Amino acid sequence: MIDTGFYLACSELNRRQAGRATSISLLHGLATQLQATMLTSSSVLLEAAQHTSSFLASQPTSWHREQTAHFFERFFRLAAPYDLTPADVLAAVENLRRCREEPPAKPKRRSAPTLADALTAEVVHRSGAAVLISDDSKDFGMLLPDYNFEQISVTQALRMVRQS
Repeated sequence: MIDTGFYLACSELNRRQAGRATSISLLHGLATQLQATMLTSSSVLLEAAQHTSSFLASQPTSWHREQTAHFFERFFRLAAPYDLTPADVLAAVENLRRCREEPPAKPKRRSAPTLADALTAEVVHRSGAAVLISDDSKDFGMLLPDYNFEQISVTQALRMVRQS
């Protein structure tokens, strides 16, 4: 399961690598070797589309815009959004509401899980994902308190990909 932060990191690496093998392709190969499926949520797709659209507007040439759009399309072919039912989406929103009603573990915490986090957590739960690549460990800990999965930071995932 892949969160928005991993998309953004891979997108930045793709821009720097200018056409060479990307981190997402390498991670997909690693997942295939492990007989695993890469998934994401529709909310990650939407957030990534917003980031990509903003970035496209700042690209200096049509070649750069095409490369950015191509990466976006390739990323979501390899890490397909998991289909949630309307009942799943409602369950995610209810879970988010529960998390926001509970007092935070640390009173100084400045943020709480977002709707995108709640939908991603629901995909983790419904799909039976064993691994989540995200830097939002506190948010997913709140949203999935009893779910057994491994959470890997974006930095750890990129390190694993480079070592494979």
